[in-house]
Amino acid sequence: MSVFKVLVFFVLFFSFVPATAGGFRLLPDSLHSQTEENADSWLGVDKALHVTGSMIVMAAISINLQRQAAYSRPKALRVGFGFTFALGTAKEIWDGSKADNYFSYKDLTANIIGACLGAFLAGQD
Repeated sequence: MSVFKVLVFFVLFFSFVPATAGGFRLLPDSLHSQTEENADSWLGVDKALHVTGSMIVMAAISINLQRQAAYSRPKALRVGFGFTFALGTAKEIWDGSKADNYFSYKDLTANIIGACLGAFLAGQD
């Protein structure tokens, strides 16, 4: 299975989020609306987007560094992970600086999980 097919699978899989009334729905209109009960849940569309986004960034950077810049696989994975982690951390710091948002360690954890999945995908032949 190609890396592209796996990435498409994850994007489609994480596009479905449990609906409150049961069943599934595709990307609700209010992606970023937060109530007290779901403000920073470990599960939900926000964490799924963090995982998916970090996975795609990590895999894309690592694969392109290997193909375009002739980096070795280990070096491309280190650079890709470092960039992905820095990008996710910068986004959380930016969120923390806004009055209506906050720094989320759960989002940061989801970013790391996504980067690890992206590294796994980029490491496949």
